Amino acid sequence: KQWYQRRVAITAGIEHVVVWGRTDCCRARIDGAKFLIDHVEMGELQSGEMTDDKIEFDVGGFGKEIMIKGPRKYLSLAEVQVFGVRSEFRDIAEDAEQSGTERTGESVVQHWTFEEERLLNSFVLNYPDTATARDVDGTKVFVGGVKIGQVEFQDGKNSYVFGGLEGRHSRFTIEEPASESQFSDFEIYGE
Repeated sequence: KQWYQRRVAITAGIEHVVVWGRTDCCRARIDGAKFLIDHVEMGELQSGEMTDDKIEFDVGGFGKEIMIKGPRKYLSLAEVQVFGVRSEFRDIAEDAEQSGTERTGESVVQHWTFEEERLLNSFVLNYPDTATARDVDGTKVFVGGVKIGQVEFQDGKNSYVFGGLEGRHSRFTIEEPASESQFSDFEIYGE
C-alpha cells in the first residue's frame, strides 16, 4: 500500500501529528511522501530530516481526514500519532431551517436559523467532486452576522472547515459568488 489514511466521523481539532519511520529496514521508503489533512498538503517527509526516527507537523486547525501519500509503490511507517481535542459536539445542521435566499448580481446569499440559540463549535462546507475554483473560491460564511471564514479553492479539496467558534447563535449565512448555489451540504458541530 502506498498511503496511510485515517478518517474521523466528525471534524476534530488537530494540534499536531507525529509520524514515526521504520528503524528495522526500508527507512528511505518514506522519502517524498506527502502529509495531507483534508486533501491539503501540510508537508513532505524525508528520512534524513527525522529526529529520533520521527517527524512532527504542527497543524493547529480542524480536519476530518489525515493522509500520508507515498511517491512510490511502497510506503513504510512504524506509527502515526494524532494529538488534538476530541469533540463532544454533534452535527446539528439538520436542526437549521432555511429562512431566506437572495440573489444579488453574481452571488447567492442563503440565510439559515435555529429555533433557539445554540452553542456552535465549527462549520463545514462540503462540495461535490465536480466543483471548480469558479464555483467555490470566495464563498463566505457568517455566524450571527460576523464573518467566520472565506473559502480559498484548493484543487482536490471538497470540504472546507471553519472552527474555533464561541458563543450561542441562532442564525448563519452562506454567501456564494455564483448565480446558483454550489455546495452539496454543510455540517455544524455544536450543542
